[in-house]
Amino acid sequence: MERKKLVSLRGCLTALPMVLMLPAFAGTAQSATVDFFGINGLPGVDGSPGTAGGAGQSGGASAGPNADASNSATAYGGTGGAGGSGQNPGDNAGAGGQGGDVTASATTANPAGDGEAYASSTGGNGGYGGYPGTGGTGGNGGNGGSATSNSSVTSGGYSNAVSRATGGTGGWAYGAGAQGGMGGAVDANATSTSTGGGYAYATAFAQGGRGGGGYYGANGGDGASAALTD
Repeated sequence: MERKKLVSLRGCLTALPMVLMLPAFAGTAQSATVDFFGINGLPGVDGSPGTAGGAGQSGGASAGPNADASNSATAYGGTGGAGGSGQNPGDNAGAGGQGGDVTASATTANPAGDGEAYASSTGGNGGYGGYPGTGGTGGNGGNGGSATSNSSVTSGGYSNAVSRATGGTGGWAYGAGAQGGMGGAVDANATSTSTGGGYAYATAFAQGGRGGGGYYGANGGDGASAALTD
């Protein structure tokens, strides 16, 4: 079975936070593979007080249905920008930016043979809160982005649908009065049907985002719950 494959623009990923060097791509394509990498939010400016970081880009990827027997969609939300720090005693710091929310959807309809669909989404991480000046209030960490994955297969033979969703991690916070960001919520759904009596598998994985840590007197953020259907 021949598989056609088209890979969209991919950014240059380093250790977190992600760094994206190319424009993000999103949309529905008549191809086997569609990827989306959200652009990171801009950092806040240090000052009196520090300013908030920008939000990471939200978006998504959608593949199929089409003539291919296998479709795959992957989406990553942009990381929120770090908050600006206070420069002088008593200066408050800026909050970290929100991580990008993302959705990945893959659908395969192949009545003449086998079919597969794979959807994976990872919410963007929240930006770090800025450092306060002496006696100031620290910036809150940004909330992690949400992640939603949907996969669906209808085929005449073997049928396999897999969805993975991972929420973004909340940003760290520093200093008294600050709060770490909340983890991103997740939702994973997978459905699989074989009209010809073949094996049909549906698997869904969901992991809620971790709350951001709190340091030097800041409180940690809450983790997120997860929902899945298969």
